Amino acid sequence: MALQPIKAPKIYAGDNKAFAISRSLRERHLFSLLQKTIKYLSLSVAFRQTMFHPDSYREKPLLSAKTLGTIVTKLNIMQRIILLTSISLSLNVYSQKIDTTFYDNDWKPVKTKDLATFYGTKQKINDSTVLIKDYFLTDTLQNKGQYINGVKKGRWTYYRPDGTIKTDFEFINDGKNKHWFTFDEDQLKPNDEGIYHTVNNHSKFMGDSKTPNQFINSNFILPERALKKGFTSFEVVYKIVIDEKGKVVEAYEMKSKGYTDKNGEFKSIEVESALKYGVDKALTDFLLNMPNWEPAIVRKQPVKSARNIYIKYTK
Repeated sequence: MALQPIKAPKIYAGDNKAFAISRSLRERHLFSLLQKTIKYLSLSVAFRQTMFHPDSYREKPLLSAKTLGTIVTKLNIMQRIILLTSISLSLNVYSQKIDTTFYDNDWKPVKTKDLATFYGTKQKINDSTVLIKDYFLTDTLQNKGQYINGVKKGRWTYYRPDGTIKTDFEFINDGKNKHWFTFDEDQLKPNDEGIYHTVNNHSKFMGDSKTPNQFINSNFILPERALKKGFTSFEVVYKIVIDEKGKVVEAYEMKSKGYTDKNGEFKSIEVESALKYGVDKALTDFLLNMPNWEPAIVRKQPVKSARNIYIKYTK
């Protein structure tokens, strides 16, 4: 059965700002419960008034005036609490502002919808988390994911105009790497050097440790110069290239750092090497001679591929 496009929630927009007007099912149930409770309390007060009304057919009340007065006081307090809770929930629902921005075909912001190819929404979930959803102008979802403390984290999914999934992956290692679930077949192409960056199955470390980082911490020996200088720990990201037989044929430090600016745009800057006193050369040589990996697979065939590895070393 064909997948149906995922439609955007109805939004009333103005000056590139909009407010979501739909509540979750759980919130609607809570409001309904509060309304029923208030109605019940109102009936309870009405019952009390009937019992003590001069025209009441009862000659003697079921409860003493003092006892019933205490009950009614507590009921009145509960009414006020429930009313304030309802107001608070209402304000919370409507205060989750959704900022809407229109983009052209190159994902550059434009002022009006007639100049746009896409539009995107940003919703602040809490102090650290922002939910991102971008749409085609047909209101079909184009991608969704979240930023946590300004960094892409968790699962991000991209869609085609017909609503089917194009790519689906999860950011790991603070956004430094991606774990792919699905991807577009058009991405399964090598670069000019014959290296694949998108594969069906990633290369796997085959050493005697669970992870490359554990293997490095157990076997890498710092140069004597670094030890004399007190350089005994470092944190770095290396890119390695693994050939069709699983051998590491290239290894070099990634000297750029990614970040997200105030507009939510991902950028990168060059940074100084984290390695000193000959550690960079020693670590590169070590990686080139580490045990073979299980090579990456594309269309059931082993291929030459590149990947990043995060290294946190402490002697």
